[in-house]
Amino acid sequence: MSEEFEDVTYDTKLVKSAKLEVGGSFRGKLIAIEDSKKYPDKKDLLMEETDGTVFKVFTSGSLDFAVEKGQFEVGQTYRITRQENKTFTGKFGKGTSTQFKIERLKSNGTVAAPGVNNAKPAGKSATK
Repeated sequence: MSEEFEDVTYDTKLVKSAKLEVGGSFRGKLIAIEDSKKYPDKKDLLMEETDGTVFKVFTSGSLDFAVEKGQFEVGQTYRITRQENKTFTGKFGKGTSTQFKIERLKSNGTVAAPGVNNAKPAGKSATK
């Protein structure tokens, strides 16, 4: 009996979220959240386009915060759009943070953002 293998190696394209232009966006199905090899204190999102192309997202700003707070769910499709930077005053003075609108694809095919239009995460405890 002969075994057959298919090539599943992929060249991961990168999305550097902090480099996106305001209004720029990307969309993909979240397949994993992994420790960043480049930035040890951060996480990367591993996502897949509709054609199966896998890409990695270096998180920044409000994306970092969303990952820390557990707002992403593996297996869900997201559209992430870059918004204007937010200025803040912290213990080291004034700074800016990159901001993103995070939308999750609803089961009926439309997109909703957590906290927008009363969309709720579709976790185990969610009721319909």
